[in-house]
Amino acid sequence: MSTPQLGMLVLLASLSVLFVASLVGMLVIRFEAAAWPESQLPPGLIASTALLVGLGIAVERGRRAIRDNRWQALVRCFRVAMGFAVVFLASQALNFRHLAHVDHGTLYGFSFDLLMGLHGLHVIGGLVPLAVVARRAARNEYSSSRDEGVRLTAQYWHFLGVVWLVLVAALWAVA
Repeated sequence: MSTPQLGMLVLLASLSVLFVASLVGMLVIRFEAAAWPESQLPPGLIASTALLVGLGIAVERGRRAIRDNRWQALVRCFRVAMGFAVVFLASQALNFRHLAHVDHGTLYGFSFDLLMGLHGLHVIGGLVPLAVVARRAARNEYSSSRDEGVRLTAQYWHFLGVVWLVLVAALWAVA
């Protein structure tokens, strides 16, 4: 195992602890609360989920493209993934706005803000490696034998996709 791969595993393990601790905190608050308001997920979460699925597909197609030494396809796929990420963030801003009108000041609203905000920060952070890999790929710095940056970036985004699904399921379960 390479040093960068080990670093990615440590990062993903650390992020797992962060997200699990946040989820457990939300569940403890939920089940200890004397009253939990009836809430519903913002309707835009379905669109947000579709955007992250599209992003994951684009990243995976890019990862597979470089295995065949198709660096131009990698560039295209990672740029598409960046577009999905930016639109995802915009959709999340709309979801926050919707929830501010519906569940403002409730424990559910706080839980939603915390979990989705935490995820959103990691999406913003994930734009950096997408851009770096796309730029390096445009300079033909990746190949089927030199693809570690591509693989690590794909791992990070697939992780965020799974985290998103878990967060949405948890929020739906307690709404």
